[in-house]
Amino acid sequence: MKIYFDINKTIYKYEKDQTLSKISDIRECEGGTCLILNTSMAIEDKNIYTNVFDSTIKNDFIKKELKLELEDYVYNTHIEDDKTFVFGMTKEYFLHLIDGCGFNKVYSLEYFLYKFGPGKNGIISDDILLLKKYESEDDFRSNYLSGNHDTIYYVNLSVDIYIKNLERMKEDLLGMNLGVFSNKVKEQMPEENGIGINDFISLVNEYEDFFLNDNISIRYKKQILHKYMALGDVFFISVIGVILFFYLKSLSQESYYSKEIEQQSAQLIKFDNLNKQIKQELPRMDFYTFPLENAKDVLVPFTKYDPTKYTYKFDIKKKKINVFMIVNDISNVEDLVGFLKSKKYKFSYIKKNGYNFEFKIVIKIKDK
Repeated sequence: MKIYFDINKTIYKYEKDQTLSKISDIRECEGGTCLILNTSMAIEDKNIYTNVFDSTIKNDFIKKELKLELEDYVYNTHIEDDKTFVFGMTKEYFLHLIDGCGFNKVYSLEYFLYKFGPGKNGIISDDILLLKKYESEDDFRSNYLSGNHDTIYYVNLSVDIYIKNLERMKEDLLGMNLGVFSNKVKEQMPEENGIGINDFISLVNEYEDFFLNDNISIRYKKQILHKYMALGDVFFISVIGVILFFYLKSLSQESYYSKEIEQQSAQLIKFDNLNKQIKQELPRMDFYTFPLENAKDVLVPFTKYDPTKYTYKFDIKKKKINVFMIVNDISNVEDLVGFLKSKKYKFSYIKKNGYNFEFKIVIKIKDK
């Protein structure tokens, strides 16, 4: 875990030799974790908040302060028993840390210093001396709410001056919890209640959910939000694919049935022409007592079962027609049997080779 400290909008990185140094290139921060603390009382920094206070005060504070200009900053909360910590900062600087510097997460350094216990807690390096007083929980809350921060903050002074201040403070009844990231200070002054980088990492892990939630940065929109949008695209494409599949299937079925209708129509035309030819030959046959028109109406429906062989013989005296048919395909056979039963025609059939069935049908013709 790469830990960086942002103190008064200046970023320090933790080096391998256990020192802190001011970064020269913000690209070094890419993928790191930022612990931020603002000690400025300047008007331009008035919207940067960090503190712990009772939940009832917190609600009132958010209603009266944070929500006045809600679009100007982001904040997070962390509830611990009956206490609530509110950590907030301007969106402009937050986006600078996320999009500009490339930090993955931003935590409150003040809250972590506070968690190290009562006393003067802080950080010292070759570049900076920072101490904040945390006498008690109540003192911490009341000092913040009254605007009275007991903070010692020196930058770019000699290490000797830092040591003199630390020696003087040792006589204070309050103890010191120091993160000493300066080899020069360690050489000249024994470390008491030392805070190491692993202590900060431990707190980050303990409060791993307590960072400013990012839903406004360019990185969020490109890397995080885009993942959910990609899932939506996959779902949308899947739905379109299903619709297209059934549409094409419908077109295929429609084409198939259109061809079937064309074939059946051709068969009907063929039979109609044959029937006309038979009628033309009637004067030469002794069919004058047979109801031919009725016979035609009876025989035409059999063509739709696509017989491979279809013959019939008229029994003029008994006014009957003996039909002989060979039908292929089980569906045609089943439909034909259903049709014969519905008409109550006498019939019999036997199964030949494959799916060929031979039908013998007797039809009684009635006069109209």
